[in-house]
Amino acid sequence: CISGQDAYEEVTINFLKEAAKKDKNIVYLFVPRRRKATEFQSVDYPDNLLIVDDLNVYETMKISDFHSTVNSTCALEAPSLGKKNLMINIEGLAKKYYAHILDNKEITEYYNSAHDFTEGIKNQMKIPEEQIRILNKSIILPHYTENLKSAFDTIFEE
Repeated sequence: CISGQDAYEEVTINFLKEAAKKDKNIVYLFVPRRRKATEFQSVDYPDNLLIVDDLNVYETMKISDFHSTVNSTCALEAPSLGKKNLMINIEGLAKKYYAHILDNKEITEYYNSAHDFTEGIKNQMKIPEEQIRILNKSIILPHYTENLKSAFDTIFEE
């Protein structure tokens, strides 16, 4: 699952086209931020690069093995959904935005080229989703509903 960001969708698509051509066994599900799949029809895509607009990014992430983006905040959320980030570091932007926060290599890796990105996907060891969630708890705590209730209880006690 690749989550798009308006400002970087064109360069991301070009990166993904190059990556998709390198290994036809990897399927890339690109979820644009606002645009519809029909807006991308003029581009010639490899068969294994799909533009998804009938599922939201979280639904797409859930059915995918990994999450990728240049700078979408979904990078912060993906590990809490049990998905490792394979960041697309076009022009150093992914590291610029996230290297100081997403610095655990077990849940986030950065790739500068389509070749390295493709090789990284092929060589990933599958980590159990629960372990990825635990590794992300310094960014997003599990048990949202209970945490929210506790926060409200604390606020209203004061």
